[in-house]
Amino acid sequence: MKVPTHVISGDEDNNCLEPGVFIKRVCPAARLTVVPATGHAVNVEETDFFNRITDEFLALVDSGR
Repeated sequence: MKVPTHVISGDEDNNCLEPGVFIKRVCPAARLTVVPATGHAVNVEETDFFNRITDEFLALVDSGR
């Protein structure tokens, strides 16, 4: 898969950490962000951080990087 992908996982979300690392390893265009002291709902638990890193990722995609 060559589509830009951003996987965001909380470090306390045991069910999603390993799949996130796997996606990062096998997808050359993937980015993985692991958020400390956060569970599954990163967008709810860390709203400002989630919005900032999502904006940054989309800006990189729009610029072709």
